[in-house]
Amino acid sequence: MEVNRMANGSLGRFLAPDGAPQLTRSLAWRRTLERWALIHRRAQEAPQDQVLAYVVAQIPMLSATGRHAVLGSPDGAAFVHSHVTGRQDATSDLAVLGAVHAERQPGDTRTLALQGSLVCRRQGVGRSVIIDQGSQLDGLSITLEDKTLSITARVAGAGCWRRELRRDGLPTVGAERRAPIGEGAWELVDGWSGFENDFDDGNESPLLDETSRVDLTRALKQAWSLLVAIAPGAAEEMQETARYVRPLRPRTGDTIPSFSSRDLPGVIFVGTHRRDGVPIEFTHLVESCFHEHLHNRLYLLESAYPLTVPETPPRCYWSPWKTADRGIDGMVHAIYVFAHLTWFWRRAATLSDAAIAKVAIRRSGEHFEALREALRTIATTTELAPAGEAVIAASQNLLEKPAGD
Repeated sequence: MEVNRMANGSLGRFLAPDGAPQLTRSLAWRRTLERWALIHRRAQEAPQDQVLAYVVAQIPMLSATGRHAVLGSPDGAAFVHSHVTGRQDATSDLAVLGAVHAERQPGDTRTLALQGSLVCRRQGVGRSVIIDQGSQLDGLSITLEDKTLSITARVAGAGCWRRELRRDGLPTVGAERRAPIGEGAWELVDGWSGFENDFDDGNESPLLDETSRVDLTRALKQAWSLLVAIAPGAAEEMQETARYVRPLRPRTGDTIPSFSSRDLPGVIFVGTHRRDGVPIEFTHLVESCFHEHLHNRLYLLESAYPLTVPETPPRCYWSPWKTADRGIDGMVHAIYVFAHLTWFWRRAATLSDAAIAKVAIRRSGEHFEALREALRTIATTTELAPAGEAVIAASQNLLEKPAGD
């Protein structure tokens, strides 16, 4: 499908606030096929990688939906990256082996040794979440059987460590059933070692205590309800773009962080608490989650079509949000995201109660002024590819729509 031909069709729907869940799903499945090609080739190049060999042998036996559930997940992305680069990671190995087991009963009992170690606090494996006090697990192995999988390891000074998990996810000793905060909604992944904030950006990824987790789950449910009321299509897309929520809080300062990364598709890092531990309001949570979903939507588009064609050397543009110069790629993302946030809050003001409407009017006004400045800044740029031009046009069109449209 050509960008110019799509401009007023499926691409236009994809770039609209409510998105195009079917097209998003198609792009996500395309990404899954690319991951499959990578590990299939790597398995031939590295026959000694027994974990990879097992997964590659099992994937064709799964349903199409099952294959996407395994390789299309954030865990699948981490698994592919670790094996293709030759740096196996016990965390993603456990997650993907558990996902394969959840999708299909193994024909025979199989035990696999895993490379590396794991500091275990909370860890998703198959349909379960392992709960631990932070043991460092070495010498990990996993045994896959008909209805259970068992994980064994060594713990320094404490001997043997073991967890047995049910294929159906029912609770066992040291494990509970994993679940999103609601049907089709986000899943909290605090404590999961594969999705930590390793960017040295002044923020930390807290492990929540039970009370904090219950409180945050309640706030996320409120955020999800507001999102579904305003942009149900975008909420549906989040199974592909923003499945996992990793809580953040700043170590210092009062700025509430949120970010996502091309390297961790499907994971959004969201400020859920202030530095003193006070929870963030659900209206801020919904904006952060929608914000990061929009970035991930563009990452999906960029996997098929480039948005920009930077000059040599690349030009710089003043960003009113960063109050610093940015390249054209950062400006395209920012303009698209904040145009959609302006739309989101305008619509929220017409659909919500008075308290939310007050927040919505303030937030939409703040975003609108910065957007006008940013659009003026890039008005003469020659660094946009056709898809990037479509992104900017969609953003400008949104600003011209009356509130509530």
